Amino acid sequence: RIAIGIPKFLLFKFAGINEFTSMIYPFTCSVLLIYLVYAIASKLFDRKVGLWAAVLMAHSPFDMAYASIGWSTDIILSMWIAVHILMFVKCMHSERMIHLILLTLSSWLLYRTKIYGAFVIIPTFFYLFQNRKKAVLYLLGSALWISIDVLIMYRIEGVLFRFVGDLHVSHLGNYLQPLTNLNDLKKAFL
Repeated sequence: RIAIGIPKFLLFKFAGINEFTSMIYPFTCSVLLIYLVYAIASKLFDRKVGLWAAVLMAHSPFDMAYASIGWSTDIILSMWIAVHILMFVKCMHSERMIHLILLTLSSWLLYRTKIYGAFVIIPTFFYLFQNRKKAVLYLLGSALWISIDVLIMYRIEGVLFRFVGDLHVSHLGNYLQPLTNLNDLKKAFL
């Protein structure tokens, strides 16, 4: 869950650990989600439909309930799904390579938010398979992000799991060791 952990770590490191800073990231994702829903609907239909979709998203009970919960992963996952869908729609309507690169990046971030992101990524590939060039480039781009991910995980050897300090991770059964400063992180990458 790198797409959740790193932004949280940075917020905690620079603004301190409290309820407000733990809520900032899901709330920001909630606001971005409203804009992304507008952008997707505007791209697929028109601006009027986009505005209605954004209003409905802003008044969604799901969005209201989870936008202010500090460790809510569902709003963050929803935002990355919306980014992925927007990049997918742009990729389908354009031949620009930047849209395909951003689609592969959003696929990786979607997967790194929660494993359920794979349920969005798999249909993307099958739809892109209609255009073999885009399918091959999507696979190569995804392989690039995954290989970077593996290299980072191999190189830092668990440093990402020590970001938050005294946070208890039940499936590991121990308390995580806090990073004393950002130099520990720099050492992990050098």
